Amino acid sequence: MTYIIAEVGSNFRTFENCVECIELAAECGADAVKFQKYDDVSLYGFDAGKDMAQYSIDGDWIPELSAHAKDLQIDFGVTFFNCEDVDKYGEYVDFFKIASSDMNDHELFMAIKKKRTSLKKVYISTGGHTLLEIGNRYHIIKSHLSDNEFDFMYCDSSYPAESIDSKKVFDLFRMISQEPCISDHTVGIAKICLSNEMFKYNVVEKHVNLLDIRRRPDSGEFAISYNIFADMVKKIKMTTAKPLEKTEDSVLKSEESMRLLHNRRLVAIKKIAKDDILKIGDNFGYFRGLAPEKDYLEFHHIDVINGTEATRDYGPGNSITI
Repeated sequence: MTYIIAEVGSNFRTFENCVECIELAAECGADAVKFQKYDDVSLYGFDAGKDMAQYSIDGDWIPELSAHAKDLQIDFGVTFFNCEDVDKYGEYVDFFKIASSDMNDHELFMAIKKKRTSLKKVYISTGGHTLLEIGNRYHIIKSHLSDNEFDFMYCDSSYPAESIDSKKVFDLFRMISQEPCISDHTVGIAKICLSNEMFKYNVVEKHVNLLDIRRRPDSGEFAISYNIFADMVKKIKMTTAKPLEKTEDSVLKSEESMRLLHNRRLVAIKKIAKDDILKIGDNFGYFRGLAPEKDYLEFHHIDVINGTEATRDYGPGNSITI
């Protein structure tokens, strides 16, 4: 079953907020909760005057938060950005996460390798890197850890990401022969739930804003609320389909107009505003569209879309998209 990480990021202000986030993530059914530990020196090499530590978890909180997570039977992880923090706090985490920006930081990786035990997995995001760079890094790490000790995670590190590149997901995990994993930055949950139907991810990390904290680096629309996160966990955990093999597939040219215009798809049956809740039979259904659409959602996507927030405005007859 998919392992789901609630990425709290900077969406807290106090120690008590962090405690509550752990409790809420556990209530939602997440397998793990994760924070980040950084400051100006960790990110820039000197005090750049950005006061980044105000958005970071306080190191002194880590032992108590880790113990609280253990009591709730939810794994506790931290993304560290320097070797000193790994050495000081690494014993308190159940897993390590390496951010996309630090994928090639070999010194940080070696500090994590030294601190981890056989039970502590290492997750590595790949946003902003080519397949060649990822492949090279994979082979270096594989010379230090076995395949079951680390996972690379597909990531579009835009905030928010517009889409999940299915071709890159397939090409990436075919290249490194690992089960697909993702750190998702898309808005809402429709895109990740539909992508999960295709790839059946082994691990899904999703940014959350469980306390509706505002004006933080991670509080954008890609960070989902308590109710939406709970819905995502349920939908992803219920996905039982086997991962699909990537194939080249098409219809005859003579059939293109039929496919683009007349094939039934999920369409709006009344006006729907962005952020409205999609409800089957109320504001959308499975009918022909009023305009040609290349990428549309099929009948089997109803359960994934139903109950999620619309990502844009729709008029009657418009195909529902993600």
